Amino acid sequence: MDSRYFFSSIQCTGMEKKVRDFQSPKMGLLSHHQFQDRTSQFVFLDILHQETGAIGVDHSLCFSTKSHVQIISCCREWLLLSTLPSKKRDPKYHVFNPLEMVSFTLPPPLIAGKIIASGLGFDDKHRYHVVLFHLAAGAAGAAGFLELEIFTSKAGEWRRYDNPINVSPLFPALEDRKAPTVTNKVLTWLNQRLGIKRHGRCLKEVVGPVFSNGAIYSVINGQMLAYRLEDGGCELIKLPNSDSIRTYQHSLWESGGRLQYSYCDDMGIHTWDLLNKEDHDLILNYNIYDQQRFRWRLAYSIDQEKLGLGKWQPYLTCPVAFIDDLQTMYLQLPGAVISYNTRTQVMKRVCTIKSGGRNSIFPFSYAGLGNQKVASRPREVVPVNLPIALVEQTFCFE
Repeated sequence: MDSRYFFSSIQCTGMEKKVRDFQSPKMGLLSHHQFQDRTSQFVFLDILHQETGAIGVDHSLCFSTKSHVQIISCCREWLLLSTLPSKKRDPKYHVFNPLEMVSFTLPPPLIAGKIIASGLGFDDKHRYHVVLFHLAAGAAGAAGFLELEIFTSKAGEWRRYDNPINVSPLFPALEDRKAPTVTNKVLTWLNQRLGIKRHGRCLKEVVGPVFSNGAIYSVINGQMLAYRLEDGGCELIKLPNSDSIRTYQHSLWESGGRLQYSYCDDMGIHTWDLLNKEDHDLILNYNIYDQQRFRWRLAYSIDQEKLGLGKWQPYLTCPVAFIDDLQTMYLQLPGAVISYNTRTQVMKRVCTIKSGGRNSIFPFSYAGLGNQKVASRPREVVPVNLPIALVEQTFCFE
């Protein structure tokens, strides 16, 4: 049998069964802690209380690794991970299901260019797609173009995207941009938490990727790039805060079936919905407008004074998730994760993060576990200490 066909078919069979059951997902959080010795701990957090957003550890899913593992994206109950066997070798990519403890290692990519973003998504046939965005330099060190490389479980191999993308809108002259000035101490924490590096006077970063409504979205240098799985098309989408010079931390996630973009500024936290076709059709019944220019709708804003965090430090406050059913946002700060209920305006510390290593929080959904059930009566909120003391399972990525 052709080894490529075997590689492809064995992945599709398991994935199709799992994705079909993805009807009423149970939403939670995933903590990924990278220790200084390059080992990792994955902790899955269930939401226990609807008013406070209190969380608890699901020990049955938690595991550790003895090698350097990086989470690239979460899609449904699957993770796209990368491992670095050694400093002299290129990273390997893995599509991993923590519920089944099943991992599929992808073959090496075809393109040798610098990878600045990547993502995982599923098509309507329950086949997964992994997309890599390679940055190719232009003449004399100028910004060149993005090359896309796509792996699908159907084909079992990488293929190149036919039309390279001009990156000049993604990488304007950085010295001409005005950006908030932050201290070296803040930059150190940002680099540990998010991998943000300083370039000139600006914070240069990639946010995402997130899969939503058939497309993979990433924010690259203040512009959102979307890759549609159905037709393989790409587009650049202007962000709602693209004209602002005082934006700090920002994030992408899917909530309530919509892609949401959330960011912090001097006034507080603002979250926007990306409009879909149904939204545009409804608006067109009452207005005439340019659908390409007006892509966003403000979902909610949180005044920084209502958060009660004392001196507002937007560069240290990172929105990480929003649970639509509970109307609760989760924010990561140095050493803590807090929940904020946008309906009741109740804020609670739900996690305490110990120093040493790097911790990242992701929204995570469990497939096929029925409707989410959380307590409605008040209960004492006991913050979860991360990383946790004991993890029974260990997984090795080859």
